[in-house]
Parts: sequence; C-alpha cells; structure tokens
Amino acid sequence: MPSAAGAFAVCRTTAGDGPAQAAGTISRLLRGVPVALLERREGQISATSWLDGDRGEDLAPGLVLGSAPEVLEDLLLGTTTPADIDGVVSSVGMSRLKAMRTLAAAARTARRG
Repeated sequence: MPSAAGAFAVCRTTAGDGPAQAAGTISRLLRGVPVALLERREGQISATSWLDGDRGEDLAPGLVLGSAPEVLEDLLLGTTTPADIDGVVSSVGMSRLKAMRTLAAAARTARRG
C-alpha cells in the first residue's frame, strides 16, 4: 500500500520467522533501499532495519512510528485492516514475475526520491 513515507507490505503469515523472511526477500529485491520491519508479538512492537537482504540493527519502534503515517500504527494494533485502506494492491493471484516487476518499479521510484 502506498503512503507519503513509502510503501507498506503487510504479511499474511506472521508466525515464526515469516515476517523476517519477507523483509529479507523484499530488501534483496529493492537493493540499496532500506526496509524497516515492524512486528507486534505478545503486545510488544519491535522494529529492525534490513538492507540488501541483511538484517541490520534494532530500531526504536516509537521513533519509527513517530515519523510514519498513523495508518501504520493502526495496522500494527489491528484497529484497521489492509482492505480498509484506499490504494492497497493485493498480491493474491499475482504472479511472481508481476510481483517482482511491481517491487522493481517501487525500488526505482525510491532511488530517485
């Protein structure tokens, strides 16, 4: 989903290391573009940075959320769903090739911006 701060991806699989695997994959595809992974587990929010497929340092979740659109916090807290937000593009039914092209286009835009 697009936002003024960049695009957000919401993982359907949140168990185990699913979100970390997704962050690693996305950051590999978006070479040179930093990715922040925010997770809520057992009532606690954590944030980590990713770059070029590698996990970086832990981030202060409050600082990440402080500069992010309010909708991100709403998603993390479960008070809204991706279906409630305008401009969301679902990957359901999207081929891997189309998904990679979409991510590549986002990377080009991020590098220019």
